Amino acid sequence: MILTLILSCAPQGTGLSILVNSDEIYEPTLAKDIKLFSEMPDSSIQIIALIKGYCASYLDEKKNLPYALEGLKNEAAQIGAHGVIINSPHLINDGGLFAVGPIPIGSWANIHYPVIEGKAFRYTNK
Repeated sequence: MILTLILSCAPQGTGLSILVNSDEIYEPTLAKDIKLFSEMPDSSIQIIALIKGYCASYLDEKKNLPYALEGLKNEAAQIGAHGVIINSPHLINDGGLFAVGPIPIGSWANIHYPVIEGKAFRYTNK
């Protein structure tokens, strides 16, 4: 199985995907048509990628969440998915450090941003 890494950026949210099989390339779909699921749908599907969306544009994680979803959907659409089975979203702590030369002397922020991960799929009966 060959894995391929694809990066894309939405205006505020960012998406990242790892294709399950780089030999199968699909026409892009529309982000507005991407369906989100919390468990496997009843229809026949094929998992095409592991996918994530995130956003760290704002200091408030609640403002970042819609953009993380947007990044996820944009990435899913770019690789030709019909939907995404979402794993539990989580927060990443991205604090920075002050340093004098090579010596860190303290942190400047305790920033959390949302990360939404899942499996992008295509319906096999379409």
